Amino acid sequence: MEITIAFSGTRFGTPTMFPLVEYSIEHAIELVVLRERQKIHPHHAEHRDFSSIGQTLAIQIVHGASPVATCLDWDSERVARQRGYDVKRFAVEPSLDGKWPQAGHRRSVRMIVNAKPNILLAMPLSGPRSKSRGTWHAIEAAVQERVFTLVVPVG
Repeated sequence: MEITIAFSGTRFGTPTMFPLVEYSIEHAIELVVLRERQKIHPHHAEHRDFSSIGQTLAIQIVHGASPVATCLDWDSERVARQRGYDVKRFAVEPSLDGKWPQAGHRRSVRMIVNAKPNILLAMPLSGPRSKSRGTWHAIEAAVQERVFTLVVPVG
């Protein structure tokens, strides 16, 4: 089974948020597996034994490669590397995404459309949407594309 997790997180991350990113990624994987299992065996979806799916998991994390060093995108990549998951970065490409600030929003749409993720794991800053505009835009793009979305507010 192949699982692609699109990740979008606040740029105001702190080192104390890493365990939450780590846990949230594992939870997102579990949710995808349970959803797939329900499609295959609707009567046994509540069981959490992944081995009966009969396949190994190939996991990829895709993120927006924010230029901000404190962005949680980089924590998602760190988790992926530690666990041996594949990583794909969707950095802003001016020729495709245009100029800032809209470039980040266009990149988020491009990431969701091109990566075709099983799930978007979004970690916006708690509070008004204006604190995490980019993450909320990624959520809107995922909903528009009918991508299962897990929102974990932080901070």
